[in-house]
Amino acid sequence: MVKKGAKQGQKLKPGQDGLQNSEEIREFFRSTAEGGDRIAQHVMGLIYLFGHKVAIDKTAAKWFKMAAEQGEPFSQNLLASLYFSGQGAPQDFNQAAHWYRQAAENGVVESMNNLASMNSFGFGLPINVDEALKWYRKAAELGDRRAQCSLGLLYYYGHQAPRNLTEAFHWLKKSAARGFAEAQFHLGMIHALNEDGFRDARAAREWLVAAANQGRAEAVPYSKVVDFNSPNFIEELVAESGRRDLLDKNKNQLH
Repeated sequence: MVKKGAKQGQKLKPGQDGLQNSEEIREFFRSTAEGGDRIAQHVMGLIYLFGHKVAIDKTAAKWFKMAAEQGEPFSQNLLASLYFSGQGAPQDFNQAAHWYRQAAENGVVESMNNLASMNSFGFGLPINVDEALKWYRKAAELGDRRAQCSLGLLYYYGHQAPRNLTEAFHWLKKSAARGFAEAQFHLGMIHALNEDGFRDARAAREWLVAAANQGRAEAVPYSKVVDFNSPNFIEELVAESGRRDLLDKNKNQLH
């Protein structure tokens, strides 16, 4: 609606559109949302989710669901998150998986990751490795660092997926090169401790220092080891960190 006195087509300055404060803005979006506009419904969900001068409550889920049912992908993703966490909606993993799938099929990378994780770890669903690989790969191919790391780790450890070292290193290196600390840490550990022929002291130090610099706490003592080629590097590590259990835990992850 054009403010009274403004000519049709005239550009209005901030504050001239009649929406003078957050309450008026909220009511404007509420009216539009109640008229069926899915973007306005999504905005109303965000207002209640993030508490812009209103209480965070189940009203967010109501608006997200209205928009989600009209195909709004980011509402689908946020609605799924509410169902998954049980905050702002009753915890319901089936509903979470349903809406993550809808959003993933509509191209939301975060939903691809979350759906893959649910299938990989059995969060409210039976473990389904094929589905996990499918959605991690889709997100990874779209350049998502988290998915690239997760996909690489699935292929490297082979706990669920068939072990494939070529795929593992391809995706871990992509993620690490794009600055994902988790991938940098695991790649560094593989090069430092692994017995599959990937021992590389220089690469180990490079990736562990990179991870430590980003705040990956477990990488810090490893990053201070001077020479991973030294026959005494384990003793160096224990002396630096004072935690042989940290070394033993990570060695167990890599064998």
